[in-house]
Amino acid sequence: MKNDFEDSFSLEILQSEVRRATALVIIFFVGSLSFLILPLLFPVLFNYLESTGFPIWVPPGYFLFNMLYGLGLRYYFLHSIHAEKKLNRWVRYGTAFYESTIPTIAILFLGSYYNYSVESLNTPPSYAYFFFIILATLRLEERMAIFSGTVASVQYLVLFLYFQTFNIYASAIEKMDAQIFYLGKSGILFGSGMIAGFVTRQIKIAFRKSFQSEIDKNQIRALFGQHVSPQVVNQLLAQKEDWEGELKHVCMMFFDIRNFTQFSETQTPNQLIQFLNIVFSHTIEAVNRNGGIINKFLGDGFMAVFGAPVSAGKDVENGFNAAMEIRSVIHKLIEEGALPRIGIGIGLHCGEAVTGNVGSKERKEYTIIGDVVNLASRIEQLNKQFQTEILVSEDVYFLMGDRKNEFRFLEETQVKGKAAPVKVYTIE
Repeated sequence: MKNDFEDSFSLEILQSEVRRATALVIIFFVGSLSFLILPLLFPVLFNYLESTGFPIWVPPGYFLFNMLYGLGLRYYFLHSIHAEKKLNRWVRYGTAFYESTIPTIAILFLGSYYNYSVESLNTPPSYAYFFFIILATLRLEERMAIFSGTVASVQYLVLFLYFQTFNIYASAIEKMDAQIFYLGKSGILFGSGMIAGFVTRQIKIAFRKSFQSEIDKNQIRALFGQHVSPQVVNQLLAQKEDWEGELKHVCMMFFDIRNFTQFSETQTPNQLIQFLNIVFSHTIEAVNRNGGIINKFLGDGFMAVFGAPVSAGKDVENGFNAAMEIRSVIHKLIEEGALPRIGIGIGLHCGEAVTGNVGSKERKEYTIIGDVVNLASRIEQLNKQFQTEILVSEDVYFLMGDRKNEFRFLEETQVKGKAAPVKVYTIE
């Protein structure tokens, strides 16, 4: 599971890097465009800057250069995704270092224009450090965010120490005030990197939990088939430890389509599959609605279980309700012409069974083992003998409480594999 997570997370990181590079391209494009249309939006400011000899072309040129950098970075990560390449740590740290240096270069340029005054450290580029630290969270690795914050903090501190050497006329008090202010700002940048690292860590933990949840859900679907209701999935996730093996009281249902072999001989393969899909889609929904799980498909029928691996508390009653719904929906489909006139057989029996995962590492199956399974199957087959559609065992009958009056006793009959005769009941 760890390797699967790492592979999935590496892909998510690459996709996040693409989004981050796209954000860089958009921001640098907007920044460049803003300077290019400055004469139209703010002509007074433009004329003032031009009169001071400020090189107006440098900022948009710098933005365009970094926009091209973003485009190249985006192409690199997209190519890595398509080529299924692993993350290159040197590229990631190199780009993190460069992006943290982008504001540093801008401040250094402004400082050279303003005689390296420490006031240059308060210009807009100094706040761009925070922007790149925030974007570092999209790298989805806490060390990268901390690294970006550390680089920004160190570079800002170095700029201050360098600019301060030019302030030879500043008093000792002025220098002390400047040191407190700019050292504090450098510390804030470092702290921002630590906070960004913490946030990134939480994102990674959330992603891991989400990934584990999907693994668990896929495992449920693999063990219990695709036809597991969302409510049952949630219960299975909450009681995952119960999958490995235990003794449970369950109600078993066997469903079968009568004379299916003869019917199939008159149908084309396409018609046969369509027929089975109609039957199973409605019968499985009935099982799901009543908290059951389809454990096995048996060609023209299936075996369902109520009470394992999770119990709704009224498993026998739920099994009976599902049987009644199945009979009702099949009759309705026949009346509507959606199905030909077919016969069905349903058998119910309850009792103790051993349940758990059986198989190898490559493939496992949730299995119910015990006499309760065999007897439920035998009872379902007795529908042919009694010309009925639903038969239940005496054990099921005794647990039906006030609903016993819905049943009619048939007889004691001998079934294969049982020495003693079995009492069976049908529905009035």
